[in-house]
Amino acid sequence: MTNQEDTLIVVTADHGHSLTINGYPSRHTNILGIGDISSEDFLPYTTLLYGNGPGFQVQSGGHRPDISLEDLLDVNYRHASSVPLNSAAHSGDDVGLYATGPHSHLFTGVYEQNYIPHALAYAACVGDGLTFCGNNRFRRNHQQTRSQGQRRWRPRG
Repeated sequence: MTNQEDTLIVVTADHGHSLTINGYPSRHTNILGIGDISSEDFLPYTTLLYGNGPGFQVQSGGHRPDISLEDLLDVNYRHASSVPLNSAAHSGDDVGLYATGPHSHLFTGVYEQNYIPHALAYAACVGDGLTFCGNNRFRRNHQQTRSQGQRRWRPRG
């Protein structure tokens, strides 16, 4: 439905989250389940863990809760987090960018989040910063002015 010659399509996330994949779960382990057993307190931990969010649980007697007693596949289960917040916060993780079309070379790979709006503005020729169109417009005007000046001062003969 679009023309790859004149339509830039970018697929990315606008930010990361404080979600991590822990340890070395075995192949075919359910990502929502137990990842491994701690060699320090011999309690299981989940493959997924948030740096912050509503899954924070107060330790009882200085010990982590035994998550093997919980239904980790329940749709209402809240994966553990290390800091209590009412919702998980964004993180500063790099995000993947994938693109096709004009200027797609600017959007292939993994980038810091703050790169994305600058690259989009550059490719779309919007904003007050450096843009692809702004550079071309400057060169075109500069060349026209110079060539007009050369014509004006060229000796006749």
